[in-house]
Amino acid sequence: MQIGPLSKSKSRQGTSEPIAQRTATAGTTAPEYSAARIHTLASADLRNICILVVAFATVLLIASPARSFPITDDWIYSQSVRDLLNWSYKPHDWSQANALTHIAWGALFAGVFGLSFTVLAAANLMMAAACLVLFYVLLRQCDVQSTYALLGTVLLGFNPIFLHLSYSFMTDITFLTFMVAACLCFLQGMRRHSEGWLWAAAIATTLSYFTRQYGALLVPAALLYLWWSRSWTWRRAIAIAAIPVGAGLAYEVWSHAQPVSLVVFYLSGLRSAVQPVDFAYDHMQRTTWALATVGIFLIPLLRLPRRFNLWAFMLVPLGYFLWNSWRQF
Repeated sequence: MQIGPLSKSKSRQGTSEPIAQRTATAGTTAPEYSAARIHTLASADLRNICILVVAFATVLLIASPARSFPITDDWIYSQSVRDLLNWSYKPHDWSQANALTHIAWGALFAGVFGLSFTVLAAANLMMAAACLVLFYVLLRQCDVQSTYALLGTVLLGFNPIFLHLSYSFMTDITFLTFMVAACLCFLQGMRRHSEGWLWAAAIATTLSYFTRQYGALLVPAALLYLWWSRSWTWRRAIAIAAIPVGAGLAYEVWSHAQPVSLVVFYLSGLRSAVQPVDFAYDHMQRTTWALATVGIFLIPLLRLPRRFNLWAFMLVPLGYFLWNSWRQF
């Protein structure tokens, strides 16, 4: 009997497919998700979700959400909730986000419990709790072990930025919740080849877009993966894009019929008055501040480069712009 490389590969893998053909196929096709990889919540997952809920409730007992003052710019959205309750809603002069979903969620609570900063904070905290549960389920569906999924969700929930925004009535938490929900539904729809899940993902995408404009980016991302995975059908593409595109066009038509807000007028005048170099310099500073903040929270997960000169080179622009910001302000 002949014993060669091909025979050995057959005996090890139990298949008659040539190695070259397998290699070429693996390099050009996307992974196919079988039903065996679709996770259902086990008892360990239910236990972890209970741990998350109890931990979140403990934080609320330690730091009460009761307040009679705004946090950052959430007074803008509280006034929009008041206008919606009075059936006189229009885009706020100082709001850049769409915020429709966010305002409707706050109005639902304010209509029942009364309008106050405490009630609006409670509405946002409910959304934050839902975000954590959805994020845990998303991690599990991405084949993350239950222990690591719990750890990742705890890191999100106790992130100072996430925790601070949860106690406010800013749009960030609502947007993140519907974005995670859309990603979870897209993942289920792609794995199960289910148009129903894709329609659900489209609804979640639309709600995220009605909160912040960046939600629209989920549509091209899902369509691109649908094409790359060779799962493209026009029925699935329509399920992904029909509702978000239709709702987005309707919103743009409606928003253009509204008076120009003060913030749009102010920003357009500022861009025309400032020199291009100064405008780019100002926005580069803001980008540097954001990168520095993200870097602080990523320090435990990173190692310093072995070559110190490369690390120092990366610190030069960061130090320069931070020094200029401290000197100016």
